[in-house]
Amino acid sequence: MGSSAGGHLTAHTVTSYGEYSKDLRPAFGVLCYPVVEMDGVFTHQGSRKNLLGENPSKELRRSVSPKLKVTAETPPCFIWHTVEDPVVPVENSLLFASALQVKGVPFELHVYPKGRHGLGMNSGFGWEESLIRWIDELFE
Repeated sequence: MGSSAGGHLTAHTVTSYGEYSKDLRPAFGVLCYPVVEMDGVFTHQGSRKNLLGENPSKELRRSVSPKLKVTAETPPCFIWHTVEDPVVPVENSLLFASALQVKGVPFELHVYPKGRHGLGMNSGFGWEESLIRWIDELFE
């Protein structure tokens, strides 16, 4: 589970675990307003600069863009975001969910109309209850 840049780490973990060890495959991922694009219109520039430096190559940017690395073996994901997030555009979550859909990976996506960036467990949306239900259903 990760939020914002931590959501990027989570997304990278669920899409790239095989590059490190097949034995490390997570059972699922929970992405809260994640950064999933490092080479596109909706890239969070601060995250990209902090992770990759000032002028990363296109190859490097793409290699850490989880939306491009989804496969049919990617673990299921629970994703939530707010439309009015001024820091990480909601399109990050929409693009990742779309990539999961294309590859047939189970996911649940919650997009809330209001809410600032960085809400975490204090959002008031009840996403936590939805997450618990989703996990229960995943392991039925």
